[in-house]
Amino acid sequence: MIRIYFYINKYIVKKMPLTHLLKVVPYYLGGFKVITTEAIEKGRIIYKLRGQIVEERTRTSIQSGTIHVEDDIGEFITHSCYPSVKVSHFPSYLYACRNIEKYEDITINYNINEDEIAYPFDCDECGMRIDTNSICEKKYLEYY
Repeated sequence: MIRIYFYINKYIVKKMPLTHLLKVVPYYLGGFKVITTEAIEKGRIIYKLRGQIVEERTRTSIQSGTIHVEDDIGEFITHSCYPSVKVSHFPSYLYACRNIEKYEDITINYNINEDEIAYPFDCDECGMRIDTNSICEKKYLEYY
């Protein structure tokens, strides 16, 4: 078996599926969310977005650089002002931007990750309207 290694964010990662770290579960507000199956240290790559690249942003796509990816797990990653993961731009990996506890939600900050918000919404944490023009609280930007 040939092993290919990438150097990303000061961590060497073996090219392999990382889905064993994530699980899609029902969300108490309706729909689904993604949680971890084990504790994850800051900086660890936890998933590779491998879905279809789409030209237009959608409610469920994740922006990675200038592209948008529709991914089977990524579509269930929810917004948080205090995100647990960040998206690398190439290749499209999710990596922990802080330590993540076992069974904790996998979240990204849509304000920071997306150039434009396809479908504005009210944040469950801070109550702020999340749209293309909203600005995240400075205290949360330290994770990026």
